[in-house]
Amino acid sequence: MRFVCACLCICALIGGALAAFVSGGDEGEAEEGTAVLTLWQIDGFEGGKGSRADYLRRMAADFSRTENVYIEVVSLTSAAARQNMANGALPDILSYGAGFYGIERYVTSAPGVWCNGAYCLISLKTSDFSLVSVENTVINGGKDNLVDVAALFAGLSGADVAAGTSAYVMLIDGEYDYLLATQRDIQRLKTRGENFYVQPLEQFNDLYQYAAVLSNDARSARLSGRFIDYVISRSEELTAIAMLKEGMRFYDDEMSALEGVQYGYGLPAVISERAIDDIRAAAAAGNINLLKSLLKPL
Repeated sequence: MRFVCACLCICALIGGALAAFVSGGDEGEAEEGTAVLTLWQIDGFEGGKGSRADYLRRMAADFSRTENVYIEVVSLTSAAARQNMANGALPDILSYGAGFYGIERYVTSAPGVWCNGAYCLISLKTSDFSLVSVENTVINGGKDNLVDVAALFAGLSGADVAAGTSAYVMLIDGEYDYLLATQRDIQRLKTRGENFYVQPLEQFNDLYQYAAVLSNDARSARLSGRFIDYVISRSEELTAIAMLKEGMRFYDDEMSALEGVQYGYGLPAVISERAIDDIRAAAAAGNINLLKSLLKPL
C-alpha cells in the first residue's frame, strides 16, 4: 500500500511541476502544455499472457507521439484501488474488470471494452465434452471474476476449485479429465507444448476489461477519451497479450475457439457492491432463475 501511495504522490508531483511550468503563460499557452494523465490498471481476472499494464504503457508511449500528453500507468489490485478512491485519490482513466464496484459516482462517460477473455472447458484426452461432470472436472478459481456463476450455468456447481496454476497441473497429471478454464489456461498449455481440445462456454462471461474516464477536468477528460478510442482502434495488437476483442478474429490456434461466441449473460459496465453480493448469493444457492434476473442479457 505504501508503494501504491508513493506512485500516486510521484504522479501528483510530476503533474504539479508541469502545471507550474505552463501556468506562466496565458490560457492558450496552458492548453498547449503537456498534459499529465494517470491510468490505473486493475487485473480483476487472469489475462492471456504478459502484462496488460505493460501493454497499456506501450500504447500510451505511442499515443504521446501524436498528442501532447504523458500517461502514467499504475497497476493496482481492486482493494488498493478502492482504498485510494476512498481516500480521495482518483485516476483520469480506470481500466478494470467487469464486476469492479465502487465507481458509480465517478464515471463521467460510458466505459468502453478494450479487450476480453472467455470461459471454456479444456480436455487433454478427447474432443467429446458430453461426459463433463462435477466429479471429473476441476475449476480454475480465477481472481475477482465470478467463475462460480460460469460453473453454475455449465452444470458444474460443486466441482472442485483450485488456484489457476494448480488447476491446470491437476489436469495435466490426470487427476481430472476436464478443466473449467479461461484464455490463460490455453496459454499455459501451449507453453508446455500440450495437445488439447477447447469448448467455449456461452452462457455467461464477465471477463471484460473496461476503460472509463473519471477525470472532471475538461481537457484531461477529452484526452482520456481519445486514448481509450486509440487503444480500441489498435485491437489487432491484442495477440501480444493473448486477449480477445468481440467482433474481431485474430487467431488460428486453440484461441480461435473462443472467438465469435455469442454470450447469454454478463455484467453491466458499472455495478454496485450490493448487486455483486446478490449475484454471488444466487450462484451459491444454485438459483439460476434468480441469477438470470440479476444479470445483464448480452
